[in-house]
Amino acid sequence: MRGRLHRGDQDVPLAAGVRLALDFDHAFRMADRLVERHQISGNAAAGLREIDVLLADMSGYEQANRWTRDALADGAG
Repeated sequence: MRGRLHRGDQDVPLAAGVRLALDFDHAFRMADRLVERHQISGNAAAGLREIDVLLADMSGYEQANRWTRDALADGAG
């Protein structure tokens, strides 16, 4: 279901940042194929891998409170 994350018996709405990470993850899976087809460079793919690591570190249930609208608005995110 778009815009919601299910964890056990909890149904948690996804903040924009979480959707960004999920969308990036989906697109990032194509990076190797794009390098093979010479559509992006190896350097570009390396940069995408760095972004992937950063998003992974900011994602997950433990970080969910950082991505709420209120946390982002007051700088706590």
